[in-house]
Amino acid sequence: IIAPLATLGIYLFGTWHSIFFFPALISIVLAIITFVLLKDTPQSCGLPPIEEYKHEVVHTHTENEEKSTFKEIFYKYILHNKYLWYLAIANIFVYFIRYGVVSWAPTYLTAVKGFTKEGSRWAYFLYEWAGIPGML
Repeated sequence: IIAPLATLGIYLFGTWHSIFFFPALISIVLAIITFVLLKDTPQSCGLPPIEEYKHEVVHTHTENEEKSTFKEIFYKYILHNKYLWYLAIANIFVYFIRYGVVSWAPTYLTAVKGFTKEGSRWAYFLYEWAGIPGML
């Protein structure tokens, strides 16, 4: 969706800076809608607490329980989590490929495969959309 909107921005305003207008406008509108519609808790919408809804036992905290600091939580649950490290390293390689394709694909499609600039934009747009099922 963003690539055609960015192209429309260039067409309407005539400068490459305008490719940012429509994505920014969409982000602002979605942020406002989220701010208006998003509620804090189920109780603020007149619903029962989630624990009551799912028939779960509520664990009440006592004041004698020791509170962990941010540093303790960060070191214990984030830095020492091997699965989080696996995901982070895998993400590095995904981004190497993604940014390589971002910078290389339009040039390759126009120079080697004979696409027009418009055609290479659409091909790259479809490449990005093909990533959605892969993410799911």
